[in-house]
Amino acid sequence: MKDLHPPESELRAAYAFIKGSPFPSIPDVVNKIAEEFSRPEPQLSRLIGLINSDIALAGLVLKSINSAGYGYDNIESVQQAVVLLGLSKVKNLVMASYIRHYLPTRSAFAKRIWEDSTEVAGLAVKIAAELFDVPLDEAYIAGLMLDCGAIFVAEKMQAKYDAVFQLRHDKPITITRIEDLRIGVNHCAIGYLFARHWRLPERVCLAIYLHHGTSCEKIDDSALRSLLAVLKLADYLVMKFHAGIEPDHSMEQIQYLAKVKAELMIDSNEVARLEQLLN
Repeated sequence: MKDLHPPESELRAAYAFIKGSPFPSIPDVVNKIAEEFSRPEPQLSRLIGLINSDIALAGLVLKSINSAGYGYDNIESVQQAVVLLGLSKVKNLVMASYIRHYLPTRSAFAKRIWEDSTEVAGLAVKIAAELFDVPLDEAYIAGLMLDCGAIFVAEKMQAKYDAVFQLRHDKPITITRIEDLRIGVNHCAIGYLFARHWRLPERVCLAIYLHHGTSCEKIDDSALRSLLAVLKLADYLVMKFHAGIEPDHSMEQIQYLAKVKAELMIDSNEVARLEQLLN
């Protein structure tokens, strides 16, 4: 199987870019939650206590859970969320909530990326629920973090990066190569590093890195392949909804969408129906 991880050259470029502006530190409570989840038999009461130990962030967790597309909108406590969703789903939603709180989004551009990512996450959950046996929590957190690397680039380069990042509308397959040439680093490699830094599941880390250039048919891992296809479609539809792009806007768009449709075994009518989920 082909190694799907970033090559050393990309990782070096990503590390060099963030030097001096490191990723936000992981709060102690998040480390403790991660440690508890890593135990063979996590203690439910301890996990709930850890999440509830920070009242403000516990509120953000509940907000994420109620808006993540699971069909619940009135979960009022962390304990209730664990009972309804199970520990594994709550773990990723907890991590998503903390990351949302700590991501730097000072510039208008970074805020716009984050708003689009929130929509991608919600739509990815809906597509996963309808089309594939993709864990909804993985679809949500991967969708949410899909362009997190772009936020770090935007925060450092500000307006200089805006025009480059917008090329992803026309060049969804080659945007990372364009970024490497123009700014010396690409947002997918930085996003991968950030996801690893926050100890997200390996499949989610890889999906963040691969969501532009890698075709699903080149991936042997069926779970990663399905997750990636769902994310690609959700990302495409959100871009189309907000940017007004059309399926025939560029040859890359044609190829990109055609491969996603083939992977998910859907036609243009089904794509149009899924787009309505954004309304």
